[in-house]
Amino acid sequence: MGLRGCKPKPRPLCRHCGQPVKRSRDRYCSQACAGQAPRQLQICQQCGASFKPKAKGRVTFCSRGCAFAYKQANAKEKPLRLPRPCTICGIPLPSNRWCFCSHACTQESARRYQRKRWEEQKYGPVGKKVTNVCRECGEDFSPPYGKRFRTFCSDECGERYSRRVGKAARRARLRRVRVESVDPRQIWERDGWRCGVCGGKIPRTAKVPHPKAATIDHIIPLARGGNHESLNLQAAHFICNATKNHRGCGQLRLMK
Repeated sequence: MGLRGCKPKPRPLCRHCGQPVKRSRDRYCSQACAGQAPRQLQICQQCGASFKPKAKGRVTFCSRGCAFAYKQANAKEKPLRLPRPCTICGIPLPSNRWCFCSHACTQESARRYQRKRWEEQKYGPVGKKVTNVCRECGEDFSPPYGKRFRTFCSDECGERYSRRVGKAARRARLRRVRVESVDPRQIWERDGWRCGVCGGKIPRTAKVPHPKAATIDHIIPLARGGNHESLNLQAAHFICNATKNHRGCGQLRLMK
């Protein structure tokens, strides 16, 4: 409805019959007029012949044969599609719909997924792992899957620690005295790497049979009834410990 004093805008006329159309953007008043209206000649891109399009929008080719011939002549070569490899072992798969080549690879994939979930639950989704400190070499390491309470970075460090701790303990058991599991490295660190017999500094890199190598000495010897415990142990040079033998008898420590 127009405003008062304004004349309505005239509607455009049909291009075929000359009657006014229903909407201002239409070209024809009905589909019958649109079908009977003469179409402009078009040029086929394949054969170059002029033709009248049979339907609206078909202005490229004069027939289906020309359309297929043009498509076949200008077809692009498809790249060679290689078979997808297995995500576990890398063997090419018979079908690209497959993800694994065998049931064993499927189980291995499930195991890796469970391991990843376990690591995310333990260390967080960021992936920042809390490392443990090896009791033997002192280096930081990440425990493997399923061994979160591991205290040694390798089996060699574990065997070396067991030999060092168990050697003195086995000798004390032969004397039938009280035995305590004591790590010699803790005794050396407690005494500041200083000999309890001569008071000299103990080099950390020296090893037995070097005269200045670090050993543990029983303040009250085992032969005289001394126990194998931290209160009865002190750091000593290898030469000082061998010279003292079982003759000396000092005073026990008052604190660990």
